[in-house]
This record gives sequence, structure tokens and C-alpha cells, in this order.
Amino acid sequence: MKRLGILLAAAMLFISSASAFSASIDSQNQQASPESPALFSIEVLNNGSETETYQLSHTLSKSGWVYYDTSKQVKPGESKVFNVSVNPGESAVQQSYNMDLFVQELNTGEQEKFSTVVNVDRQKLINVKNIEYPPETADPGRKISASITVQNLASTVLDDYTVRFKLENRTELRNGVAFAPGALKTYSFEHQIPQSSRPEDKIFSVTVTQGDEQVTESSHTVSVNQVRDVTTVSNKSGNGIRTTGILEIRNNGNSNVSVSRNISLPGYVDPILFFSEEPSYSASESGERVYTWNKTLQPGEEFNTSYSIEYWIPFVLTMIIVLGIALIKEITGSISISKEKEKTEDGYNISIQIENRSSEAKETVQIEDFVPNIVSLNRNFEVAEPEMKKTTEGVELSWNLEDLKPGETRIITYKVRNKVEVEDGLDLPSAEIVEDGKTVSKS
Repeated sequence: MKRLGILLAAAMLFISSASAFSASIDSQNQQASPESPALFSIEVLNNGSETETYQLSHTLSKSGWVYYDTSKQVKPGESKVFNVSVNPGESAVQQSYNMDLFVQELNTGEQEKFSTVVNVDRQKLINVKNIEYPPETADPGRKISASITVQNLASTVLDDYTVRFKLENRTELRNGVAFAPGALKTYSFEHQIPQSSRPEDKIFSVTVTQGDEQVTESSHTVSVNQVRDVTTVSNKSGNGIRTTGILEIRNNGNSNVSVSRNISLPGYVDPILFFSEEPSYSASESGERVYTWNKTLQPGEEFNTSYSIEYWIPFVLTMIIVLGIALIKEITGSISISKEKEKTEDGYNISIQIENRSSEAKETVQIEDFVPNIVSLNRNFEVAEPEMKKTTEGVELSWNLEDLKPGETRIITYKVRNKVEVEDGLDLPSAEIVEDGKTVSKS
């Protein structure tokens, strides 16, 4: 009987010392990279008679890499799986990392430990941590800068890499300086935008190469700003006989510009004023004449013109004018014009007589007359109908007589009616012979 009691006690002790759960690990993939995580699964079997809660923990120093379910409830006789993934970050160095995984039954405190290794594998052993790009816009002549910071992801010292900066037609190549695993190295670049740069987009690029493999290539656009800078120089000098002057316009900017510049001179010098390049237009303003040039200038282009005022010319012109008037009188003075009026019951009959007293035929003779508003013009012309122009003061009449032979006389007639009674009789303006816009004879 005593022996039976000892056996029962021993059986109870065995049962109490037997494990309440069992666990196993499956290392599905121990290779890890930022693109592909390492994967593990731990299966927990509840050997007890009650539902238990199991908790998972780890000792990997890079805790931010590990993703898993921290706890699970498992019914008696059932099992559940803890899935663990290890995702190394972009800055992870290529090497092996030890990791312990613990499964603990919270009720009893019993736990199991699994030791494993995570092998971080990097396709590229150089990591670009940061790029400081040049500014998006820059003025001509401005100095701009850029930099790149790289990290050694290998498990050994690296020096077989290069950094290449490129902007416009300039390329700067830097041979890599040796640096330890996980260490950082920064390379800088400076460049001055040429003063003559036009407004345009320039491409900045930075390339990192290790051995024969390109690690990264990044580009950035730098826009050169438009700069408008136009200078103008205008001066004059001279004596009493001749005055000279210049006008200079220069585009110091970096793009085409349309400019308008002018000079003002006394209006009376216009007939004796001469330009090396004629202005675009001119206009009178407060007794002066304003001469304006409109120009489109390319960067660095300059426009200049000079002018002179020749005060001696009026003396020569006076002689030419005197001789011209004499010549005109000689040619046209032999054509006479007279104008008469005859009183009627309600107005006047007007007659204009033109006689060619010269020995030469005249191809065209222009006659002009004017009918004031104090009378009304009868528009039924018996001989030749004139061109008529209504003004605020009356009606302008114009006839063109063709082929007036020597000694020939022609008479133009028309009628007017009184609008108001004039005490001293009607006084009508003179009729005129006009040539090239100027009066050469009057009635």
C-alpha cells in the first residue's frame, strides 16, 4: 500500500513537470534587403487543458526593422503561428545580425528561445542619404552650389566610387574618399552662372558610380532669370554754324528688348536737321519737334545715331527760294485770273475768267474758290462742275482745267443766293490759281 502511494506521487510530479506548450521555428528566408524582407514563422502548440495567451519578443538591436504579432490566444490542443518579417532600412549596412526570438506563456511564465541570423544583402553598397540641389532660379553672374551625402553600406572600407557633377558645359569628377562601414561623406559643387546667360532652363545633374555600376543619377532644372538693363546716352555740342549730337542705346540685359527713345529739338531747325539714321517718327510738341526711334536690341547689342544742325544752309536756301519764286513767276505769272459778280433779284452771278497769256500750253491749271456761309450756293453749274468740300465757314470749290492753250480764255460761272441782307453789298473771297498746294496767282 505504501508502495502504491509513492507511485501515484511520482506520476503527479511527472505530469506537473511536463511542458504546458511546445514551439518550433521555420526560417523561410534569412536574406533581407529594403526590397525583400527576411521571413520567419514560429508555431506554438498548447499542450495544456485551458486556453492560454502566448507573447512573442526579440533581441534584434534594430528594433525598427522587425514586424510581428506580439501575442496570440491558443485553445487547448490547438496551435497558432507567429509570422515575423525583418525589413532593413535604406541605411542598413550589409552584414549578418544575430536575433533571439522568445515565446512565453503569460500564465506560467514558461518560455522558449530560438536563436537565428538575419543576413542583410545590399545590391548597391553606396547609399545616397541626401542631395542639396541648386536654387530653382538664378540671375546671370550668380554663384550657385549643390551637395550630395553618401553612406557606405558595405561591411568593409570603401573607396572605389566616384561622384560626378554636371551643369551647362562643365563637368566635375570627384574620386571617392575611403570611408568606414555606415559612415557618411559629403561632396560639394559650386558654379557661377555666366553673365551672358540668356533666360533659359539649365539641367544640373549628379551621378554616383561604384566600380562599373551606376548607383544613382539625379537631375534638377535651374532657370536663368530674365534681366532687363538698358542704358541710354544722349548729348550734343556745337558752335553758331553747326551743332552735332548723338543718341546711343545699349542692351546690357540677357534677352531681346524693344525700346523707344527720343530727343527734342527746336521746331524751326527741322529743315536744316540731318540724321545718320532717320527716326521712326516725329511730332510737334509745345514749340519743339520730338524725334523718336523704336528699336529691338539683342543682348549686348547697341544702337547709335548722330545728327547735325547746319545753320549755314538757310542762307543758301534763301537764295534758292528767291530764284525759285522768280522762276515760278516766269512760268505761271503769264496766266491771269479775275473774278466778277453780277447782282440778281435773289443773289449774284459769279464769273471767274482764266487767260493763258504765255506762249506755252498748260496741261493742267487748278482753280480754287470759296463760298462763305452768308450766301447759299446753287449747285447747278452751267459750265464745269467743281469738286466741293463743306467746311464750318462755307464751301471750298476746286476746278482742274486741262490743256489751256496759249491765248485761250476760259470762264467759270456759278450762282449764289443771299441768306442775309448785307448793307454794303457782298464781298466775296478771291479766286486763286494753285500749283503744288501753293497759291501762285489771285483774282
